[in-house]
Amino acid sequence: MSGLVYFKEVEKEFNERMAGRAVAHYTEVRKNNGVILHGITVRCEESNVAPTIYLDGYYDEAEDTGIEVDDVVRDVIRIYDKHRVKRKLNLEYINDFEKVKDNIEMKLIHTRRNIEILDETPNVPFLDLSIVFFLRVEDPGMGLGTILIKKEMMECWGVNEEELLKIATHNTKENNPISFVHICTVLKSLTSNEMMRRFWDDMTEESMPLYVATNADKMYGAAAMLYSEDIGEFANQIDEDLYILPSSVHELIFVPARCTDPLTLKEMVVSVNTTQLGEDIILSDSVYYYCRENKRVSRVA
Repeated sequence: MSGLVYFKEVEKEFNERMAGRAVAHYTEVRKNNGVILHGITVRCEESNVAPTIYLDGYYDEAEDTGIEVDDVVRDVIRIYDKHRVKRKLNLEYINDFEKVKDNIEMKLIHTRRNIEILDETPNVPFLDLSIVFFLRVEDPGMGLGTILIKKEMMECWGVNEEELLKIATHNTKENNPISFVHICTVLKSLTSNEMMRRFWDDMTEESMPLYVATNADKMYGAAAMLYSEDIGEFANQIDEDLYILPSSVHELIFVPARCTDPLTLKEMVVSVNTTQLGEDIILSDSVYYYCRENKRVSRVA
């Protein structure tokens, strides 16, 4: 069964079971780096928020294990019932610049891989990357979410890219502070195995001079590359120029320049991007460099 036929079958079965409660429509959503995800958007009378439930994972599982559509729809309904918003939200405030300006933030995406997105969004070039802007949305019933700022929103607000960049530069740092952490601290936090935790405790900065930069939310933390002053303070702390590796759109890895060379690092970045990361969270295959003398980030490989 082709993917489209499978997704439409899930849509049909969902609507039959949820008749009178909710209506689903098949949808395709463009994500970072041109990745297209497939799912159903579910609407109901009690709310003006229509969640999208992605089905790609279910299709892959069906290909591997033969899971029935009936079981998939049962799980999709369970997810919808657990997370649906049971009230109407006031979204009119999004059109009021004064009400949203403190929640405008920024992230980095790869320029060449996101031509379609950049055609629709205000953006500012940065090396082989582009800065795009989003609204940080927090709601007690929905948690933290983001809305990508499109050109029509910018025009509605009566602002331009330069103004968005100034506001987002301040907000991103204030709302979501950057931190530089030794990689062993990060790896230790990811395991509950006591033996592994002791292993990472024993690793020193001298034996493994790798540092992770991200933000408080662990979301779109690669924007730390835009804060040369913060990078400079960290570089001075360890008394080194730095290579910067784009671990993903969410974090960066910093390596003291004395430790290696850019071509070796580039091979590592390409390998990780190819084998370890989902296509939609890859930032770049490039290697960047922070020079303490000129206080700038450049692309070196």
